[in-house]
Amino acid sequence: MIEREREKRFLEPLCKRALEIREKCFGKDHPDVGKQLNNLALLCLNQGKYERVEEYYKRAIEIYTTHYGIDDPTVAKTKNNLASAYLREGKYKLAAQLYQEVLSTEQTQTQNTTNSNSLHDGSTIAITLKNLGRLSSLFSQFHFH
Repeated sequence: MIEREREKRFLEPLCKRALEIREKCFGKDHPDVGKQLNNLALLCLNQGKYERVEEYYKRAIEIYTTHYGIDDPTVAKTKNNLASAYLREGKYKLAAQLYQEVLSTEQTQTQNTTNSNSLHDGSTIAITLKNLGRLSSLFSQFHFH
């Protein structure tokens, strides 16, 4: 148990150093930087550092949106990750908004069959629908509106 805690303390500085290296090598707005931001967000989520999770995911979304466009699966997956973090943190309305954005984007892509960026495997959509179901249950259970 003590060893695991020691590892956690060293992981974040190592991930931050990897981010600095990627920013220096590729530039601050490169998709590889977005990937490292996703890694940092997940690490912080597992450590309960929610304020950093939001910061890292939002920056990654911005990078991916700029580089790939708003309809790209990477943008949707990262929005889904942020929404799941909001759900875990109890920010249900923010989570619901992001989940709905992901579904709306997929619906638009499905209607435009020439778009090759559609989320073909459906995993992001499946996770989004599952988590929206959880939210719906919470809203009805606790009478959120």
